[in-house]
Amino acid sequence: MDIDHLQPLLFDHDDTHEVTSAEAPSSDARTSYDKVLTICLPTYNRAECLKEQMERLLTIQPDDLRKIEIIVSDNCSPDHTPQVVEAYRSKLPFIYLRNQENIGPDRNFLQCLRRAQGKYVWLLGDDDFLQTPYLHQLLQQLESHDFGLVHIRVSGKDKIPFHIFTDLDDMLCQIAVFITFMSSNIVSTKLIPQISLDDYFDTHLLQVPLYLQSALEHRENMIVNLPFFDSGAETQNNGGYNLFEVFGRNLTGIYDRFEDNGISTRSLMEIKRRISDFLFPYWFNHVLLRRPTHLKLDHVRKYLDESVGIYLFILSGFRFIFSAKMIRHWLTKIGQAICRAVSWLISHLLLLVWPHCFARGWRNLRTTIISHRFRSQVKAGKNCHVTGYDMLSGGRYVEIGNRFNSLSGLRIECIKAGATQPSLKIGDDVTFNQRVHLGCIHHIEIGDRTLLGSDILITDHSHGTTDPDDLHKAPRSRSLHSKGSVVIGSDVWIGDGAKILPGVTIGQGAVIGAGAIVTHSVPAYAVVAGNPAHIIRLPAVSDQPVES
Repeated sequence: MDIDHLQPLLFDHDDTHEVTSAEAPSSDARTSYDKVLTICLPTYNRAECLKEQMERLLTIQPDDLRKIEIIVSDNCSPDHTPQVVEAYRSKLPFIYLRNQENIGPDRNFLQCLRRAQGKYVWLLGDDDFLQTPYLHQLLQQLESHDFGLVHIRVSGKDKIPFHIFTDLDDMLCQIAVFITFMSSNIVSTKLIPQISLDDYFDTHLLQVPLYLQSALEHRENMIVNLPFFDSGAETQNNGGYNLFEVFGRNLTGIYDRFEDNGISTRSLMEIKRRISDFLFPYWFNHVLLRRPTHLKLDHVRKYLDESVGIYLFILSGFRFIFSAKMIRHWLTKIGQAICRAVSWLISHLLLLVWPHCFARGWRNLRTTIISHRFRSQVKAGKNCHVTGYDMLSGGRYVEIGNRFNSLSGLRIECIKAGATQPSLKIGDDVTFNQRVHLGCIHHIEIGDRTLLGSDILITDHSHGTTDPDDLHKAPRSRSLHSKGSVVIGSDVWIGDGAKILPGVTIGQGAVIGAGAIVTHSVPAYAVVAGNPAHIIRLPAVSDQPVES
């Protein structure tokens, strides 16, 4: 399909109207720039991600927003994307393009590039959530320089916030494979009307030749070392393509085409080495060790022969296996195995000499060490004792009261999903039995003197929703979604194997039977059981707290 014959809808801050392609702004007629930066949001079937991204854009300072053009290009999403867009029409100035049919991601990207009217254009993924505090500094750099390519590092140790390069080879060797991360690159719009990208459709890398050509034709380019994205942005919702085909054959093929146009042979070899180093850990973990992944890893040998070559790939393997990171990893694993063996040996020798006394002392010492380590990672009150925990993620979001006790197998996961920080609060004198799992992305609260049995799950979220569009995605690729907080009152008793699901409030003094699946709120002092849990007794008890 020729994208010039699409019939987009253009929305601005004040009105809504449909225009034909003849009325739409033309990149060929561009003589000056009214805006410094065009932020393009190509999207398909991710309405909730788009909503979060629009919320981030609302935080841009008004003076900066006047220098920015925002374009949302909807690739005929079957979900409620149009309703999300409509909700922000009165809050934020932007242009909304909706394709009459799905034209594929590459053609949707190209449509965004051709519609951009700013001095620079930024293709921003709808799920790469933007952090705007440093946007003002970036706009100042873009206004005062004539860059070809600006690359924003997702992570890096360079302390220079804006590193300007006049040697393109040096910059490309540092970027290498990360030029493919669409949201990390801002490019000048000068070449967009002139460059042909038809040969790169369906490569998943349509924008990369534009980045390289623009960088080659400008004297200055820049790498930005500031946190513009949420942590882990580069891996969210990625997948569905063959990793070695895209990052091996396709990417090295694009770099090869530019060897005669300004990229030196030496730099090209260094870039291929870095691409090979990037690919090897995926092969090692998911092909050799057969760990699960959402990426396709078929025909590895074929794509290696067509790209970096098998010998360069083998050298990458040696560098990976004998790298400082892997050596530390294996030394840690070996050290842990030795510690377990020595602990087992000492404990059994002491049991032979003085069974009960030494066994009790060993358990107390181990609990003390584990409890101290646990308390150092959370905000805990006095006399917090944890026999053992399998996982503690996001400990800075956890608050625990005095005299907390937990047996082994405790699993706490507090995950920041979006702009909202998770909050997990546990009151005084709370006791957990073995293998209690708490999963929080919004808010979970457990009241004083509550007792939890073994194998209990309390969560305020799920992987995605039950919408048909969401169900077509792999579960691990769906965004975390919370239906509401979980609040458990004081003096509650939760039996073994119970599951407390999102949006549930359990009143004071309630009893949750073993194996109950609690999907609705429970009144105070009620006794519930079953799947789904239902009230089996509601005694007339005075609504007063039980004495400790």
